[in-house]
Amino acid sequence: MKEKPRHTEDHRHPPVSDERLGVHPLDFLERMFSENGWEFSRPNSDSFSTVTHADWTEYRLAFEWQRESQVLAIACAPALTIPASKRAALSRLVESVNLELWFGRFEFLSYPSKLQFRYGVPLYMLEGRQGGEDGSEDGSEDEEGGASNTFFCHRVARLLESILGLCERYYPAFRYALAEEEPSSDELRLALSIPEGHA
Repeated sequence: MKEKPRHTEDHRHPPVSDERLGVHPLDFLERMFSENGWEFSRPNSDSFSTVTHADWTEYRLAFEWQRESQVLAIACAPALTIPASKRAALSRLVESVNLELWFGRFEFLSYPSKLQFRYGVPLYMLEGRQGGEDGSEDGSEDEEGGASNTFFCHRVARLLESILGLCERYYPAFRYALAEEEPSSDELRLALSIPEGHA
């Protein structure tokens, strides 16, 4: 009987102490939040979470650093609890929404019964060595060495702005599906076309 191959380190995905970045990716976020006086939780070195308020509702943002794949996983959950009786109607709406998205996807959490948006961004997309047109993203090294802390945080901030924008865009439709007894397919399509803004 053949012996199972032993686990070996995948050199295509260097560990978190990657010299390109210099420090743990979530250390950048922790420093940014600390410097701005924003509340956050960091239960372990690879997890980071916070709550932010937008126009429609509040969102719980969770970050997880996946060491093996060198990916920063981001989850954004609106303050919505999904009753079992509404799961089928909302599932149809979520399927329609996901077909419109260019990145990430909405999915359900089984416990607690909530909806969240998920997206994973590879480390190389958060690093930078090329200057932007305005020269603001030059990827220069900061006092800690490695990739620029300012550049990394700027990229993450822009990414979060896009994610929150998507969640805000579809939040009214999700609320509509939860409020109706049994919305039809036509009503769900109409919900997706609801213009942004408050009445």
